[in-house]
Amino acid sequence: MQDPRPSTPFAVPPAPPLEAYDDASNEWAPGQHIGGFALVRTLAKGGMGEVWLARRNHGLPLREEVVLKRVLMATEQEEELVESLKDEARILAQLSHPGIVRVFALEEHDDTYFLVLEYLHGHTLGQVLSRLRKMKRAFPRAFAVYLLALAARGLGYAHRKCADDGRPLHIVHRDVSPQNLFLTFGGEIKLIDFGIAKTAALASRTRAGTLKGKLTYMAPEQCIGRKVDARADVFSMGVVLFEALSATRFHFDKDDAQVLLTLRDNFEAPDVRTRNGDISADLAAVVSRALMTSPTERFADGEELAAALFDWLSSQRAVIAPADIAVLMHEVYSSELAMHIGPEDETDLFSLPVVQHTQTLESIPAALSRDIVVIERPGVPTKHSEPLTPMTRATPYQRR
Repeated sequence: MQDPRPSTPFAVPPAPPLEAYDDASNEWAPGQHIGGFALVRTLAKGGMGEVWLARRNHGLPLREEVVLKRVLMATEQEEELVESLKDEARILAQLSHPGIVRVFALEEHDDTYFLVLEYLHGHTLGQVLSRLRKMKRAFPRAFAVYLLALAARGLGYAHRKCADDGRPLHIVHRDVSPQNLFLTFGGEIKLIDFGIAKTAALASRTRAGTLKGKLTYMAPEQCIGRKVDARADVFSMGVVLFEALSATRFHFDKDDAQVLLTLRDNFEAPDVRTRNGDISADLAAVVSRALMTSPTERFADGEELAAALFDWLSSQRAVIAPADIAVLMHEVYSSELAMHIGPEDETDLFSLPVVQHTQTLESIPAALSRDIVVIERPGVPTKHSEPLTPMTRATPYQRR
């Protein structure tokens, strides 16, 4: 199997020449130098922050594309947002795992703090699911389980991470969702955006009654403001798994207010087989356990969930590798890759869309939609006549 990733270096457009900037302004602009970084363009911008693609020069011909993430609010909330950014840096700096986005530094420039993050090339899982829906293609079941098993393993690594002295850090992401799971064109999946994650040492900073995270992926105990642990992330991952397997929204018929009431009042998760009758009973049992109302009945952490998903894959004799995921990604985004076009959507970084409710899609070839998958690995060209360009503005963590 040839590596489907391009053999030519991934190039970003050259930054415009540095012009005169108003030092009194806190606005960033392409071509501006922020510390040791040259800004290239905005990747995403929301009401509270923005994310930039930038280049860091190491001398000679060595250049590195990175992502700069900073807060924008110039209000009474600014101090809290800056502390959240610092907390994210502290947490990510302690994590080194192939399933988690890397942080390189927390820096300050003209009284503005920003994170320097790994630059990934690909799309969020939410965008991939939405694209497949528009193409009337289902996400191959075994692929979905494989990817979310890897994601759960990265999450489990964070859950079980200990400090240098051996004390558990008790890291909880608190915002696991399709928008915070990133698929690269190399076939990797990475957990991103630890902006509201907490450790035991930082948990006391969250104000009582404050609700943070995406409501439609929250565990019931998180929704009502109780103390959360790794099992809340397990529930959120269970919702993602439910949606990937059923091709429907978990709370498809409810607005946020109704979701809140549902989670607070005698919540009971539906059986995934009510949305997709082709799901096997043993896989449905894994999903159901992740979605139990009581945290004590769920998997204890991401690693336990990952083990259950890998066990299911083994029982189905499904052999999947990152190269297979890369082939799928190149098929799904073939037109953009072939045409070298730019962004397809302008999306608010802090309010990303989720895959919409739809019926289970049937059009994918049967060989890829069965529980037992025999992988055909077609050759994918490894050379491109021109360098690729990033696909979307809504994917803040991209790399070559």
